[in-house]
Order: sequence, then structure tokens, then C-alpha cells
Amino acid sequence: MSNLKAKKAQKVKDELRKLTLQGHNKTCMDCDERGPLYVVIDYYIFVCSTCSAIHRSLQHKVKGISMSEFNDDEVASLKIGGNDRASKIYKVGYRGDHPQHGNEM
Repeated sequence: MSNLKAKKAQKVKDELRKLTLQGHNKTCMDCDERGPLYVVIDYYIFVCSTCSAIHRSLQHKVKGISMSEFNDDEVASLKIGGNDRASKIYKVGYRGDHPQHGNEM
């Protein structure tokens, strides 16, 4: 039974890795830093570690891509969502620059 569970967990991780290589998922949704390490479950977006801290402070559910377990529903929602789709929804009228890391507000 545990062998099946391990295979399923590996399959989910493989699917998640494939998603991180697609389109805008290669960069943080919020600041465009390459190689996001986290997923904001509330919006099904990929973000960097700095932006994940901001989302956590706003009480959003954040999971580490390599450190957390994802269920089938979450992976399916990430396939439908992701940064490309979220950009079309949340950044439709945005024309400004992304904030740079290390800048104080």
C-alpha cells in the first residue's frame, strides 16, 4: 500500500515540476523573479520566496513546491490556473514595472 502511495506522490511531484516549466510559471507572478519556489493555493499561482512571505502575511495558503504534498485537486487547479491565466485576470490593466527585490516601501 505504501508503494502505491509513494508512486502517486512522485507522479504528483512530476506533474508539478512540468507546470513550473510552462509559460509564465517559470517566473514569480508578483515580481518576475525566475524560478518560483512556492504556490499560493488561494490563487493557484507560482511565486518566489519573498513574495510568498507577503502572501502568508495576508493569510493566503502557501505551499513550497518541493517541500509540500499536493493533492490531485490542487494539481488540477494549477493546470487550469497558473500565472498565465492569473495575469489575464488580475493584471489586465496593469502597465507599471514590477517591484525589485530589496526595495523598501
